[in-house]
Amino acid sequence: MIYKTKRCPYCKMIYQYHSTNNYKYGSPILTCSFCKLEFVDKDVEELALKPFDASQYTIGRCFWAAVWPVGLTALFFIVLAIISKEAWTIVAAVLGVAGYVALVIFYIKELKDERWQYECEYKKSEERLKNKEYAHILRDLGYNVPTKYL
Repeated sequence: MIYKTKRCPYCKMIYQYHSTNNYKYGSPILTCSFCKLEFVDKDVEELALKPFDASQYTIGRCFWAAVWPVGLTALFFIVLAIISKEAWTIVAAVLGVAGYVALVIFYIKELKDERWQYECEYKKSEERLKNKEYAHILRDLGYNVPTKYL
C-alpha cells in the first residue's frame, strides 16, 4: 500500500490518502477539509470513465510473476531427491512442493481479493457517474465521459 501526501492548491494544507498502486480510485474532484474549496487531483482515477478491464486479474499474471520460479525450484529438488536418495533432498523436495502449493493458493486468493476490490470500486464509480451534473462537470474539466452518463 502506498501513502501519498499532497497539498491543497489553494491553501497549501497537506492531505494524504492511501492507494494500492500509483492511483487512488474515486472522484478526482476533492474538497479541502481546511479551506473548503474544490479542486481536481489528477492522481485520483474515476474507474468507470474507461471500460471495465479485468484482464489484469488473471491467473497467468501471477503465474509468470512468481509461481513458476518456485515450481522450478521444487522440481529441481524432486529430481535431486530421486537421483541422490539422500534424506535431506527428500525433505527439501517435500518442503519445495508444499511451498509451491502454498504460494499458488496465496496468489489465487490475492488475485480474487484484488478483482473483488476493483469491481467494487468500479460499481461505486458508475454510481457517481449516474449523477448527470457530476458527469458534466468531469466532461467540462476535460475528462472523456461516455455518453451513457451524460
